[in-house]
Amino acid sequence: MYNHYHNITPRTINYLEDRHSRMRKHEQSLASISRVRDDRGSSAPKRRKNKIITDECLVKLWQRYDDGRIDIPAFLKAVGLNYFQRPSKKQLSTAASNNNKSYENGTIPWSRYILIWYNKNRRISLEEQVKKAAEGILAEGEKIEKLDEANLLAQHLRDAQNMTNVGSYKCCIDLYTRELFLYKMVNETLQNEDKSKLETIGTFCHLLDKSLCGLKEYCYSSWVYRGMTLNCEKINS
Repeated sequence: MYNHYHNITPRTINYLEDRHSRMRKHEQSLASISRVRDDRGSSAPKRRKNKIITDECLVKLWQRYDDGRIDIPAFLKAVGLNYFQRPSKKQLSTAASNNNKSYENGTIPWSRYILIWYNKNRRISLEEQVKKAAEGILAEGEKIEKLDEANLLAQHLRDAQNMTNVGSYKCCIDLYTRELFLYKMVNETLQNEDKSKLETIGTFCHLLDKSLCGLKEYCYSSWVYRGMTLNCEKINS
């Protein structure tokens, strides 16, 4: 039994069942018509223009997500804010100008984790980034009881604040290549996309990515045996 004292709608759910039944019959009739059309070799009916625009926009949106240019919250926000409507000319010109001002002058980071950090901290200057990275390394080093190594790394980063951009980039790469806890934590954080370290190690990950992009003329290819317990004889053999 249902209490219908304050009910102003129909007192039973029969009207819903009837509506669902009619919808099922309509879908079945559409499916049968489609089968007959396919059997006769007729062309498919023309799709509405807004449906075509919706599909095209959805494909582009997924492509941007797969390329790492947007994260999951940005993807869902784009879907919920009338993303599938045809944009005006003014919106297109604004979007084009914004794309030119995207992550680090249009470059795309090699990790979606770094892009998430950048979207939250894009207004921070380079000096503030270096300072924040040093504080994050100290915080993580204290958690794993390697405060001596953390102090050494943080001091080198603080010294890099007074250097040029190239000097700061070289310092970040130098610290990453040292046999300390930092490179293992960076690799693990990026691999697992650990959000709990986003405001600590995430800052250094961003600086490292920025350093690799800013020092392309210094890059070269070589064999690296890092992380392997090999002695000199095995490496030279």
